[in-house]
Amino acid sequence: MKHLGTYGGSNMRMTTPIARTERLLVEALEAETLIYDLQSHTAHCLNAAAAHVWTMADGTRTVSDIVTTLP
Repeated sequence: MKHLGTYGGSNMRMTTPIARTERLLVEALEAETLIYDLQSHTAHCLNAAAAHVWTMADGTRTVSDIVTTLP
């Protein structure tokens, strides 16, 4: 994830992370999301909570905002 600001302490709550979306193949399945990175040729399997965070990390929400929406 790209992020603005720094992580740690009170700054983390103000950070608005942006998940990278370029050069990725994304397939949402029933219980997980598969992401294949065309740049690094690596695959990632996200559980429901991780997929939710990745989806919410669009640069408009702070870390605190995202945490409060976790299922």
